[in-house]
Amino acid sequence: MAIDVIKPLDPEFNGVSVEILRDSRYMPHLKNCIGAIDGVHVQATISPGDQVPYIGRKGTPTQNMCSYLRPYKGERYHLPAFRRGREPTRSREVFNHRHSSLRSVIERTFGVWKKRWNILRDMPNYPFKKQVKIIIATMMLHNYIRRYGRRDNHFDNMKDDLDDDTGSDEE
Repeated sequence: MAIDVIKPLDPEFNGVSVEILRDSRYMPHLKNCIGAIDGVHVQATISPGDQVPYIGRKGTPTQNMCSYLRPYKGERYHLPAFRRGREPTRSREVFNHRHSSLRSVIERTFGVWKKRWNILRDMPNYPFKKQVKIIIATMMLHNYIRRYGRRDNHFDNMKDDLDDDTGSDEE
């Protein structure tokens, strides 16, 4: 079941996602894009002798989960930079603005996933292969809830928190 729920609905990327088609902020700028990047580190419990390849920037062992579409260099990218300045006008700037917006969705998704599954914040001392399976299982369940659940309170609450934060930046 995990393979069916973790993989994209259109694994061949033959079409444009409905979310992009329906949203004028993204269409036509991102019609040929298959993703955006962000990553999250999940705590890993590794024996001291095997930790070196897993040490993250905070000095603890982690599994790095990545979800990649590269923005244009030399152009504004982060959403606050667009909020403080003029509207994007050049095509590369418009693309970066839309890309940054989608990246925020990925950040929110990873945040909801980690908040929903406490085990990801405090991984037990299981063998590493089992820890990987726990991550896959929680991703599968998260995606299943997002696709087939009538409502996802965790996601809705995180969206409300982000909306509140966004509003405070603009005041």
